[in-house]
Amino acid sequence: MARKRTSRRPRAAARQQKPPDATKKLKRLPKAPPVTAGDLREALKENEARWSVNRRIRNTDQLPRFGLGGMREHFPPSEAVAPLEFSALLAEEPPANPHLLDRAVELQLLDPEQAQALRPPVVWVALEPREAGPGNQEELR
Repeated sequence: MARKRTSRRPRAAARQQKPPDATKKLKRLPKAPPVTAGDLREALKENEARWSVNRRIRNTDQLPRFGLGGMREHFPPSEAVAPLEFSALLAEEPPANPHLLDRAVELQLLDPEQAQALRPPVVWVALEPREAGPGNQEELR
């Protein structure tokens, strides 16, 4: 006989929320990235986000800005660098990987005849047949 549930609390499966809809569009795109916690809270509220900023953070607190890596003063800007002739570099030192060699030919970065000359030769070695005997029964299975 099945026992009747007496608790009024919902079951765990009923309490689980639906996963967020990945295709949901933002109602309003921000004009600029939020600078303060208050700006971020407003943007989240307008777009009905399912997460929020920690309550202990004041609205006037600045959001952290994390660096993306690299030190700009040590590298020249891309406008100051001459474009690379990648085909010449690739022809000078082609890849040893045959799959990369095929891809370079597909992208027309290497001449097909040049790529064929760079391929290592395929060597087939004929193995001598062996007869079954008491010492190599296991090897032949």
